Amino acid sequence: MKTYLPGMIIDLETLPAFSNEGSQLGDKMIFHRLFWAFQPCIHGFAYCKPIVQVNGTWLYGRYKGTLLMAVAQDGNGYALTESTHNYYRTEIRQINRDALEWIENITREKWARAFDRGQQWGHMTTNLAEAMNSVLKATRNLPIASLFSATYFRMGALFGQHGHEWTKRLTSGQTFTDKCIKGMTEEVNKASSHNVYQFDRERFYFMVAERINRNDGRPTGTYGVDLRKRTCDCGKFKAFHLPCSHVIAACESIRQDYTIHIPDVFKIQHVFKVYQQSFQILPHQDNWPQYRGATLCHDETMRRKKRGRPNSTRIRTEMDDVEKEKRMCGICREVGHIRSKCPNVADPSNRLR
Repeated sequence: MKTYLPGMIIDLETLPAFSNEGSQLGDKMIFHRLFWAFQPCIHGFAYCKPIVQVNGTWLYGRYKGTLLMAVAQDGNGYALTESTHNYYRTEIRQINRDALEWIENITREKWARAFDRGQQWGHMTTNLAEAMNSVLKATRNLPIASLFSATYFRMGALFGQHGHEWTKRLTSGQTFTDKCIKGMTEEVNKASSHNVYQFDRERFYFMVAERINRNDGRPTGTYGVDLRKRTCDCGKFKAFHLPCSHVIAACESIRQDYTIHIPDVFKIQHVFKVYQQSFQILPHQDNWPQYRGATLCHDETMRRKKRGRPNSTRIRTEMDDVEKEKRMCGICREVGHIRSKCPNVADPSNRLR
């Protein structure tokens, strides 16, 4: 791929391999972890929302490990990813009180949307990254080489599909994305019922009073709008980077087009640039150049157990104890135990049921 895909970034880390006598094997190396980024994805990240989320998903193949994905989102809500494969185990240590103390040491601007000052663009924690787990769900059972190839074919097909779609949208004359238009239509309908009071001669600061309760979780009120600073007291303009109904009402009162306050990331032309570059086609494997490097081996310490049920890593709480008490035995149909621990299993009458 480094030969036939120009601009691709690959960073492979290995560990030295030793023989049974303790001597290092120069012609063999142990695979540790790998990072890869395709050139079309690197180019597309520049035209996505300026927020990157990183999420990890467990691998279920023969060897343990995690697949880390860096995710960004275009102006229409589709996610763009880059991946890292790691052969190491992540342990969760913070539970209950320790987790609370751990998160209190992190500033609220880094995890709470109410204090992020608009830097998260309306995204809650890692919802965007969690949505990508379903896209790569089938690849989590593959070994590293197949997993690497699967991401290439998956991303290449998606780039071709979305690139063709946004090319047609660009020629249709539509300016903004569908999700942006849908959200703006709702805000325009709300703005028609607002009263606007102009407070300065330069027409930058307004007081907007709501007349109808839209039942969106808060009562009607009066909010200040500053078009110069691009702020509104309701907080939606700064959090979502899209004009709220109060901003739209203020713009309409001075005959100003409210769309000038919509960022370029929500424009069709900007989304088209995300998928403007296409993935290159790989030739047949028989035409690949001969590999000249060390032989990569798996880390045997990361091999999964072949027998037995895998250990559960989920943190159990009081809810699990309540569910355990409600379990019904499959033999005697009583509550409180399971078949393997049934006290009536020795009773012949129970076996005839």
